[in-house]
Amino acid sequence: MVVALAVAALFLLVSSWAEADLIKRLDEAGIILGYLLACLATGAAIAAFRFWRQLFRWLRRLREPGPDALWARFTPIREHAEAMVIPLSNREQAEWILRHLKPERVSFLYTAASRDLAQKLASEFGPRGVVFNPSREQMERGELMLEDAHNPAEARRLVAYFLRRLRKDGFAAEKTIVDTTGGTKPMSIALFAAAEEAGVSSIYVLGTAPKEGLRGSQYIADPEKLDHGDPRFLSDRTGTS
Repeated sequence: MVVALAVAALFLLVSSWAEADLIKRLDEAGIILGYLLACLATGAAIAAFRFWRQLFRWLRRLREPGPDALWARFTPIREHAEAMVIPLSNREQAEWILRHLKPERVSFLYTAASRDLAQKLASEFGPRGVVFNPSREQMERGELMLEDAHNPAEARRLVAYFLRRLRKDGFAAEKTIVDTTGGTKPMSIALFAAAEEAGVSSIYVLGTAPKEGLRGSQYIADPEKLDHGDPRFLSDRTGTS
């Protein structure tokens, strides 16, 4: 503000003794400068419109976390994921969690549509030390299966049962995490509500690989790669925050 007032005062002082011709030339120079600035602004707008995809990708890269930030979010979740409840809808999300969060005990919230997937994952990761409840044999018989993927009340009761069982088996609340990524929207709502009611943490795993043909959509392309998933706390009940 002080600088602006000083400049204005200097201009008034100069204009009081400057010749009329000089003032006219300064006025013309100002008009030309304004025209040039308008041309630059128009050119920038046209370039942004022409190259908006490249600009969008550049801005998105600025927002995306680097490896250090990703690891900072990943580490506290992994350290507190001794027991987990995981909804099933696609293999990539569940496999990424099993591979990288490495829970000791897992309860799948599965339906008839995802029962085969639940059994396959239990068969693959059971020998690696993961204990499943319901077990692969129980899931094969359809026990503890969610009958209606669009019934949040039924899903909430089932998740609450899983969490009570985990607590009874000695898993502390701060070492138990409920994933809300897979399944239907009513299932996700039920998972979060049951987690809050039980006082345990809930997470959502974002994908980091662009999905071809779907603008702005990302997913877990390769569950074997740690950086293809980005887990976030929805509610942190680990006691570390």
